[in-house]
Amino acid sequence: MDPEILEDWDRRLRGLLVAVCLLFAVLFLRLFHLQITTATDYAKESEDNRIAQRRVKAPRGLIVDRDGEVLARNRASYSISLIRGSTEDDARSVAALEEAIGEPTSYSRRSASVRLKRDVDFQTVALVEERLRGDGFPLHVDIEPQRDYPYGELTAHIIGYMGELREEEAASATGRYLLGDYVGKTGLEKVYEDSLRGVDGVSYVEMDARLRIKDEHPFPDREQAPIPGRDLRLTLDLDIQRAAAQAMPDTLAGSVVAIDARTGAVLAMVSHPSFDPNVFVSYRAQDERRQIVQDSHRPLLNRAVSGLYPPGSTLKL
Repeated sequence: MDPEILEDWDRRLRGLLVAVCLLFAVLFLRLFHLQITTATDYAKESEDNRIAQRRVKAPRGLIVDRDGEVLARNRASYSISLIRGSTEDDARSVAALEEAIGEPTSYSRRSASVRLKRDVDFQTVALVEERLRGDGFPLHVDIEPQRDYPYGELTAHIIGYMGELREEEAASATGRYLLGDYVGKTGLEKVYEDSLRGVDGVSYVEMDARLRIKDEHPFPDREQAPIPGRDLRLTLDLDIQRAAAQAMPDTLAGSVVAIDARTGAVLAMVSHPSFDPNVFVSYRAQDERRQIVQDSHRPLLNRAVSGLYPPGSTLKL
């Protein structure tokens, strides 16, 4: 064979060998990058897709009168949360829930919370547990403590009420709060918010590839139990409070304050007209809240501490 042809073939083979070596070098570097350099990052991403972290709400501290009578307590409330997946999976789950319960849900992937519905009835809970979760939708029913005021209007102004944290408030709040949390808005609930509010806990849920719950507690040693808030005992005497409220005519707008002259302790504080603070913590009482806010008699005004009145004579000669 012609030496020039052999030399040309030899040159081509050497070029091909160099190209193959370069290709294998690139593949080796890529495998090294995937298996060694970024292995921890990919493992963490895989773990995040498989394990969902959930916040466990801490019970709020009780408010009691001087004799231990409970004026503000907690009751069990059911809420429905979404375990996030892809945008398409989330939209499909939300649509299925809305179709099942016949009402819209508020949901945004930018929201800090994945709660779709709060304070739902047991019929809705059964529907989610038996039908939607059985069909593979990544929905979860949470049991959360919700505020309850057993004496309603009687202690409304002094105890106050809780309300949902607004977006502008959440932006300036400490790290303990998330958008959608309930915080003290008025009265003692607001003044002693930091003391009454506990520290939320953390739990984990393991999911399969279709985002169905596989294990409710895969890492019990990593879970953090919530720390309940501190109880608040008042100098208020419920019997005196009740007597003061009964002494106020229904047609009169005003207030009554009873104080122990020896210590300055407030034994009773009544403002009339009053309101039921439970409608402000119930997510289903929007119409009642609107009526109270728009009432021309201003039942939200605490006339004992916020009313402006001309001074009267304290001594007659």
